[in-house]
Amino acid sequence: MSAITSRCRDGATVSSIATPDSTAPVTASVAGGRPVWKLIRRSASGAVVVVTLAGVAVWGQMADWKLPKFSKILGSEAAEESDWCEQHNVPDSRCIECKPWLLPADKDYGWCLEHGVAQCPLHHPDVAQLAVIPKISAADLERADRALALLPRAENGSRCKLHLRRIQFASNEAVEKAGIDIAVVDERSVVEAVTANGELVYDQTRSAHLASRVAGTVWRVEKHVGDQVHSGDILALIDAADVGKAKSELLQSIAERRLKQTNVERLKPLAEDGTIPGRQLREAEAALEEAKIRLLGAQQALVNLGLPVRADDFAELNTDQVAERIRLLGIPAALTTAVDNSTTTSNLFPLRSPLDGTVVECKTVAGEAVAASAMIFGVANVEHMWLVLD
Repeated sequence: MSAITSRCRDGATVSSIATPDSTAPVTASVAGGRPVWKLIRRSASGAVVVVTLAGVAVWGQMADWKLPKFSKILGSEAAEESDWCEQHNVPDSRCIECKPWLLPADKDYGWCLEHGVAQCPLHHPDVAQLAVIPKISAADLERADRALALLPRAENGSRCKLHLRRIQFASNEAVEKAGIDIAVVDERSVVEAVTANGELVYDQTRSAHLASRVAGTVWRVEKHVGDQVHSGDILALIDAADVGKAKSELLQSIAERRLKQTNVERLKPLAEDGTIPGRQLREAEAALEEAKIRLLGAQQALVNLGLPVRADDFAELNTDQVAERIRLLGIPAALTTAVDNSTTTSNLFPLRSPLDGTVVECKTVAGEAVAASAMIFGVANVEHMWLVLD
């Protein structure tokens, strides 16, 4: 048996008796009359603080808390370097421009004198980076030669080294935003094509923009957009005062020439037998020539309007019949039977199609006034079109 005596902070003496026998009871007393449980209660508050601090430390470790460095608290720590390459706009640790050793080095085959490119895939198919290296046949090389010889091409620079560089993006999102599509190398036919803005228009050699030759009012519209027409078909009838005036001058010229012709025929036998002087016959013949000239002028005025007419065609007709023929000059019989001859004006002028095709424009209606320079109809052959590329 042994006895152990110790002294506490407050001066009390604690005695404990220990025996070598582990089963023997142990008793303890505190000098001054204080029991052991009071000492334990006094020390419990400190233990609670320690346990609390330990719990906070464990929780901070799980929440990835980090204690600041002493140098950072004092403000003497240098700023951390940013892992970003400002020149190439990618993380510096992965920038293959600044650190080319990050990528495996490709074998440089140099310049192909035959095809004018670097790293020629026809002579070195392994540059295609496929799982299986393709085999380039003599037929493939022949087709490539024909494609290269089809059109003149700009020559590539043999000293250019851009093929050795790599394009790098910071992320997959940057690749998608740039609109880059990635596809596996494939063998396909070569197609020569040019992409451009285009406009499909009517063949200018087979289309016509029509306007009235004289100013007037649209009396009737015969054709509309989409109607098929043939050369000479009437598109519309124009009521023009100038046309009526030209017809009136033709009618007067015909009547005047007939009168002068009759006068010459009457004076000719009288001048031959001496009843009248020859001068009077010569004056009558001169007046007849003047009447013929005026008739040709009136006839040509109608021809210029698209109304072909020959005064000799009216030789067997009387004046009333001539006036009736001239009043509806240029109007086909199918239309003359559909109109009232007693009320129809003689100013009608037919606007005809100059070619076979389709009416593609109609910018007028009956009763609308039109000018001599205003386009009112468009006719085109839609079987042949032009593609105008910019």
